[in-house]
Amino acid sequence: MSSAGPAPIQDGLLYAEDLAARVGVLSSLGPVTMTESEIRAFAQRWDPLPIHVGDGGPFGGVIASGLHTFAMFQRLAVDAAYSSWAVFAGRAIREMLLPRPVLPGDVLTGWVRVNGACPPRNGMAKLEVEGRLENQHGKTVLTLRLESYVSTARASRHRWSSLQPSGSGGSTCGQATGDDHG
Repeated sequence: MSSAGPAPIQDGLLYAEDLAARVGVLSSLGPVTMTESEIRAFAQRWDPLPIHVGDGGPFGGVIASGLHTFAMFQRLAVDAAYSSWAVFAGRAIREMLLPRPVLPGDVLTGWVRVNGACPPRNGMAKLEVEGRLENQHGKTVLTLRLESYVSTARASRHRWSSLQPSGSGGSTCGQATGDDHG
């Protein structure tokens, strides 16, 4: 890459080329406070298990559904990052871990970052994204690894090859991953 740095952002969006040049950069998420009424309302509609809508069973009070925790991550990621990316579509959730419950009153913060980008095909590139949410005590409540497709603005093999990080490890670029439209 030239010493001039990443290309200017076009149309106010970060395209695949722009995001490939920003691999490893964290976008901060939150804060958002989880309320008991929101936890119960979400669970009543989407995951009405007793631990989410009843007395909380072994947790001693209701806990947020993992689906709710993921939905909160998604909203925070859209607000902080994805809304400025030229997102074409989500592709996969490669891993999602929920190491501890989210309780009413928890204040969630976190981050999202691009870990890698595959060379573009058909006007889009697959991004490998990682994210995390923590509660107000710094305890992790969600980690995930995702893949998304992002549109390209300037699909140039020469420019693209100069942006690829070396030894990124864990990349799914070029691997057979099922129904890969990219």
